[in-house]
Amino acid sequence: MMAKLIKHEYRATARTFVPLLGAVLALTGLSWLSLRLGSALWADRMGIFHKVFAAAGGILTVFTFFTLVALMICAVVVTIQRFYKNVLGDEGYLTLTLPATPAQHIAAKLIVGVAWTAAALALAVLSAFALGTSAVEVTQGDMQVHHMTMAEVSAGFAGYFGFPLWKGVGIVVLTFLSGVVDTYLMTYFCMAMGSQWPQQRLAASIGVFVGLDFIRRVLFVIVFAVVGTTIAAPGTALYQTLTGLTAGSVFQTVPAFFCILCVVESAVFFFAARWLLTKRLNLA
Repeated sequence: MMAKLIKHEYRATARTFVPLLGAVLALTGLSWLSLRLGSALWADRMGIFHKVFAAAGGILTVFTFFTLVALMICAVVVTIQRFYKNVLGDEGYLTLTLPATPAQHIAAKLIVGVAWTAAALALAVLSAFALGTSAVEVTQGDMQVHHMTMAEVSAGFAGYFGFPLWKGVGIVVLTFLSGVVDTYLMTYFCMAMGSQWPQQRLAASIGVFVGLDFIRRVLFVIVFAVVGTTIAAPGTALYQTLTGLTAGSVFQTVPAFFCILCVVESAVFFFAARWLLTKRLNLA
């Protein structure tokens, strides 16, 4: 049943995301081509054509940026809206009659939402890389434009952090996915909690989210202050350890703690939301 839920969720959300993804890919390709031609024509001293293609590339790049922003916003909004309407709204009467547990409904919507969000981020990175490498290498008079190759970027990264670029990318991706899962599950929990007040469901969900987020921030500040003034105070063993960390160690340690925190929070939010949907669901 889980596979069917995921398949249905993909089909329902693809109507929104596929056109946006296609638009970003098309705009990125056109921007890259225009900037590439503008750079090549500038190198050949073809001024007027260079200006035309450079202007077109700039305009298309702006459109690409705004489309990417729309895609990222859409990924978050649709993921939240689908859970709110399909599970807690009027559609919930039909959704919850399916032979699936609340945990499966939560997991299916989470998997699809995270997948689309990750796709949007990956496309944003791809677009940025493509546009960043759109210009050709140019030497004209005293001016020289050189663009680093992937081999040079990888070598520079490894030299500074002490481990290969692919590992750094993996750490960033894992950290991003952990944060996205934690945020979505927290939102699901807040909406499930807000459903306890069916007449004010939306306002209650927002209130729970704001209140919970405030509590988390206060706890973080308190923990940070305690650690900073006692455990990690100058002269302590932890202080000596922290000050001796290399850039590579920091790059790996900080995301590791963040991911652990996200995993713990995600588990709490998931089981709390499942309990609310199982024992305290109110669709009236």
